[in-house]
Amino acid sequence: MPNTSTITNNLNILHIEDDVDYREDWDMVLSEHFPGCVITGKRSAEAAIKLVENSYSPDIIILDIRLSGTMDGVDFLHWLRNDHEASSLSSITPVIILSGFDNQFDQVRIHQIDDRVSVLSNSINGPDMPDYVVSLIKGLTSHVVNYPICGENFKDYLQRRSIVLRRNNLGLTPSEYGILQQLLRSHPTPTSSANLAINLGIAPGSIPVHISAINNKIVDVYENRNQPAQIRNSSGYGYYIGGSNQ
Repeated sequence: MPNTSTITNNLNILHIEDDVDYREDWDMVLSEHFPGCVITGKRSAEAAIKLVENSYSPDIIILDIRLSGTMDGVDFLHWLRNDHEASSLSSITPVIILSGFDNQFDQVRIHQIDDRVSVLSNSINGPDMPDYVVSLIKGLTSHVVNYPICGENFKDYLQRRSIVLRRNNLGLTPSEYGILQQLLRSHPTPTSSANLAINLGIAPGSIPVHISAINNKIVDVYENRNQPAQIRNSSGYGYYIGGSNQ
């Protein structure tokens, strides 16, 4: 993980969690990895809404599903994405849902509101959760904070840039986003054009065109970084992420 000592701007983090001890544990982790960050904690969605309606605008929101009050975390997400016009909070403010629960019904509700939101469960991510959350925050807030990216391999770089989570970082179309997401998930195993097309519901003949477009956008991001990894084609096997650092 990159040294955070060279971070140039502070983060404003809104952490909505009704378990105060759990929230404080996480706030210690965040303070360690994001020196100078300002963390504002709230126990309920109602309290968080009141806060942002009074001109508070965080850079990122960490949200639990089960909260004090009548609204749960999914209700807050719905408000954020659909009913927030009276507040200063942007409807595209990134959100990480961090919960001890792994409920499929909640997953469906969240996906229907915003399929870009990361939903992390202790039961799934386990001991790797802190490092994964830190990495996600760096990707989701790279437009706010200048994080160093020296010595990373291509896959880690893309994930930290949050291309899988927020396709607008590269200006990807939905099809390009889906292709890159699948290739990152299958890395380093190649994936055929047929499988990509079937999974995404697009024509197989369009896959090379989408791949070319993705590579062009990656080059734009990688300009002057001397890390020429690209999506490549292995004859007879399919597409894979490869380059000098793999």
